[in-house]
Amino acid sequence: MSAFKYQNRRGLADFFCQELCRYRLSQLRDLGADAVIPVPIHKNKYKKRGYNQTALLSSRLALTLNLPHYPDMLIRSVNTLPQKQFNPQARLNNLKKAFCFNSHYDKLLSQSTPFSVLLVDDIYTSGATMEACTRILLEAGISEVYILSICIGIARD
Repeated sequence: MSAFKYQNRRGLADFFCQELCRYRLSQLRDLGADAVIPVPIHKNKYKKRGYNQTALLSSRLALTLNLPHYPDMLIRSVNTLPQKQFNPQARLNNLKKAFCFNSHYDKLLSQSTPFSVLLVDDIYTSGATMEACTRILLEAGISEVYILSICIGIARD
């Protein structure tokens, strides 16, 4: 995951998606999500890295599931410090107001039918990032948020 995230090994997105789908494709389809979205990175990190590794994963997953992919539904509005250096409570505090909903999608959610998303991230450690993103999505009117991470990290207490 480190090579994928920090060493420009973008091709690993295909590998991770293939392995995920090999073991969990039917379960992912059974969720009935209406779209796939990635956890966003801040524009400064994007400029430095050149890509959002989670958006690469989520786009491939959306293709496999035949679902729309909305890489900009969530916006990282605050350039937070890396989560890996914080304990679980500090992670939550670090992410307060870090994300916002892209109002471009208000019309999509104004329809009378419920709308659910599969939120994708690369590493799940304490759940703080997923929780912060989920709160924003639910407040915006998303009916259900399913979460998916490729790796599980170890939280530092």
